[in-house]
Amino acid sequence: MTTYQANDIDGTDEFSIDLSLSHPGSEPELISEVLQLTPRFCWKAGHVYAGITKRSTQWFGRAAAGSGNAVFDRELGRLASTMEAKRTFVNEFISGGGSIEMILNHNIRQTSGKVFELSISPTLLCQLGELGIGLRIQNWSAENSGRRE
Repeated sequence: MTTYQANDIDGTDEFSIDLSLSHPGSEPELISEVLQLTPRFCWKAGHVYAGITKRSTQWFGRAAAGSGNAVFDRELGRLASTMEAKRTFVNEFISGGGSIEMILNHNIRQTSGKVFELSISPTLLCQLGELGIGLRIQNWSAENSGRRE
């Protein structure tokens, strides 16, 4: 399905896969229930935080984490299949003005040479595209204390 290759000979660099959902009125609890995930943070449209009224519902959660090429490949495929199985929810969410983004985070230990390469199969790209799910790739220095855990 995918080829995940950092310039890491033993394939042990850490990764995580997050989901970010935004919608003008959806309930965060519904998103959690459908995805069967606990958000790292969320709020509902209309919620007031620090004096600011949120215009949309925001839900952000970790869908997978691990290390190594085989684990990444398996988890990315599993998550894509899960979203495909929830196509009705995804379609209604997006047609209702929402957006869904899959975020691939990679912690890189190496500091010279090619440090990251990612090749994603056309099948997976089509699957995400047909669902209307965006894809973001973030590479983090393993030494960077500011990275998202």
